[in-house]
Amino acid sequence: MKKKIATILITFCSVLLGIATKAQDLSNYNYDLSISYGYKTHESVSIDGKVSWPGAINVQYMYPITEKWSMGASAVYGMSTYTVDFGYGYSDEFHDYYYSFMPAFRYYHLNKENIALYSKAALGFSNQIKNSSSYDDKNNGMSFAFQVSVIGIEFGIPLVRGFIEGGYGSQGIVQAGLKVCL
Repeated sequence: MKKKIATILITFCSVLLGIATKAQDLSNYNYDLSISYGYKTHESVSIDGKVSWPGAINVQYMYPITEKWSMGASAVYGMSTYTVDFGYGYSDEFHDYYYSFMPAFRYYHLNKENIALYSKAALGFSNQIKNSSSYDDKNNGMSFAFQVSVIGIEFGIPLVRGFIEGGYGSQGIVQAGLKVCL
């Protein structure tokens, strides 16, 4: 497990190093780092039963490739705890965790000094860990991770902006956070 996390972190840092190198060529544009919380990820939407903390913490780095398009990378940590009632007085508590890494693309429909409207798409991989409180069995597996945000709104001053997105995927159906332009 620690080797997989280390591999994901090394890959993420390598991508960020490449992005930072490319960023020197585009000094007229803003590069942004954001952190957000996404509610109801696609991993937690399909769960039946009572769910607590059905969301994900997201970190994303983006840089512009044109005036309308930006690209970058997203790292996601998600967790949910839920109880399933099997009937006859038997229920079990489950804990799901996942770590995702996704290259991402963002298209700006409108990009003004204090407000922006955009759409975003990301596709990558996820390492999922599922376990039960009644069993010692842990189920680990790699799968595809994705995020499609149909609409995103940024607001604030050019250096620091709040944002909210609506979409579906590993980052959540509704995602809100803070973006800092570098």
